[in-house]
Amino acid sequence: MQSRKPKKIGYPVVIKAIVGGGGKGIRIVQNEQELQEQYVIASSETKAAFGNGGV
Repeated sequence: MQSRKPKKIGYPVVIKAIVGGGGKGIRIVQNEQELQEQYVIASSETKAAFGNGGV
């Protein structure tokens, strides 16, 4: 996952799953180094809980 938006708007940013609730699939990203890792975690978590890994 690569996005220019966080660089443009600045950190921290929030990654949120397109489905879900109760905080599942939501990650706060503090810097560029965390972005890929947190994206993968959010996607995996929401896929396991709701069957859809869209972020």
